[in-house]
Amino acid sequence: MKATDDFLLIDFLMRNVDRHYNNFGLIRNVETLAVRPAPVYDTGDSLWSGIYRISNDDYKTKPFVPSEKFGGFRQLRMIQNWDQYDLQSLAGWPDDVATVLSENPLIPPQRVKEIDAALTARVELVAQVKDESR
Repeated sequence: MKATDDFLLIDFLMRNVDRHYNNFGLIRNVETLAVRPAPVYDTGDSLWSGIYRISNDDYKTKPFVPSEKFGGFRQLRMIQNWDQYDLQSLAGWPDDVATVLSENPLIPPQRVKEIDAALTARVELVAQVKDESR
């Protein structure tokens, strides 16, 4: 459950639209055969990649909900244990993302600014949903 909550939250924050059934993994210890969830990976369809208009409108996300009507926001509401997250740690995260993106000369500064604003709004939305879940 913790691993599922983690990727639901991370995918929402990053606006990952490509968490399909081949993007989950398990790691097995070859000596003990113990199994644990793999860290989040394959987030290449995140941060509005390939999308011209940056918006925080609800969006379709697979495989959880096959309807545009209940996309990413419903995905966020599927998180079971909000108590495990200190959302204060996200305070500077949008600016950190913007700093990294601004180092890429192929990303226009206006787009970086729009992504920064959208991520800031997403962090606020996560806090709101967490408060509503209590």
